[in-house]
Formats: sequence, structure tokens, C-alpha cells
Amino acid sequence: MKVVKLHNLQVSDAQLFADLANDSRISQNTSDRFPQPYTFSDAETFIKRFSLQNPCSVFGIQYGTDLVGGIGLHFRDDIYCKTAELGYWVGLDFWGKGIASEAIRLILDLGFSKFDLQVVVAHVFGRNMVSQHVLKKNGFTCLGTIPNGAFKLGKYEDDVIFFKENPNR
Repeated sequence: MKVVKLHNLQVSDAQLFADLANDSRISQNTSDRFPQPYTFSDAETFIKRFSLQNPCSVFGIQYGTDLVGGIGLHFRDDIYCKTAELGYWVGLDFWGKGIASEAIRLILDLGFSKFDLQVVVAHVFGRNMVSQHVLKKNGFTCLGTIPNGAFKLGKYEDDVIFFKENPNR
């Protein structure tokens, strides 16, 4: 059985990362910070930016020996310094294998232990039932829906907000 791991991204991963990410079926479910088309230059810039983080909170998702996607905790500041937003995606050929769910479990363990987070939040489009299921499977609670709370590809989308509190507190 293949194991899911968090992979420290290297610039040498940029072409594969770009090839995986360059699909509109992925970007239609992400924020607009995730470009479409997703080019080698986009991947290289992203990897360089986050590989300098210490400690690192953004990773590739590795499935067996394959790089299959990306996942990260994006920290907030000020009074929200113990909260991070979760973002993740998996390449199309690897959908439906439980990879995102396992990667989320791994990054939550990291976030709650190493980064001493109290809460992790995630925003999902109302139409993205698969991501909603994956979050619930990982113990996230649906806080609610902001009708038309997001604007993607020229149309309004419901913004469904999930959160998970640190279970060790």
C-alpha cells in the first residue's frame, strides 16, 4: 500500500508540480491566488517562496514515491496568531484515493503540535461536496455558509466555512 507523506518542495519539483496543477478542474476549486494556466514559472516562484519558510508550513503531497499535489497552513497574525487557513489540492489522476484526507490529517498533526495552533479554518465552495466530505472526515465542523461570499470565474459562489480546534487543549 502506498503511503501519503508531506514532501518538502524543492525547485527541482517545479515542472512536475506545474504539470499536476495545470488543470482548470483543480483551479476552479481554489482561490484566485492559484493561477490558471499554472506554468513552470508559477510553480518555481511558489516553491522558492515557501521553501524559505522556517519552519515550513507548505508542502507537496507525496503518494508512494510520486508528488501528487500541494497542501499548506497559511498563518494569520495579530489576534488571530493561533489560527491558520488550510489549503490543498490533488492532481486529477490521484482523485478518489483518500490522499487529500490523509494529507490533511498529517498537516493538522503538524499544525497542532509544532505550530501550537488553536484553530485551523478552511473555506470551500458550496458546490464542492468532495472537499466538504474530506474536511468532515478529518473532524472539521461546518461553521456556516456565506451565500455568494466568494467570486470565482465571473460568478458568485457560496463560501462554506469549516474549522477544527486543537484536540489537545
